[in-house]
Amino acid sequence: EKQLAAQLIKSGWINADLSSRDLKFYKRKFNKILSTQDHLKRADYLSHKEVISMSVLHPRFIFFLINIRYLFIPFAILVDLYLKFRR
Repeated sequence: EKQLAAQLIKSGWINADLSSRDLKFYKRKFNKILSTQDHLKRADYLSHKEVISMSVLHPRFIFFLINIRYLFIPFAILVDLYLKFRR
């Protein structure tokens, strides 16, 4: 039961939309249960959420990502060819 409770606390920490007041309470209350990895997962979740909101608000951001992807495709092909003929 303790493992299940800890798992629920960790998943709640990672995915919850908390106000600053709730955030302080959660961190104080469950400091012993939350690890550094949980804090990193929350940061990843929040940064991903921010990118999604930026792409919704800024269509140019989506255009930028598409263009960047096309810039790296030739490089990836060259790396594949190099690794193929290196053997």
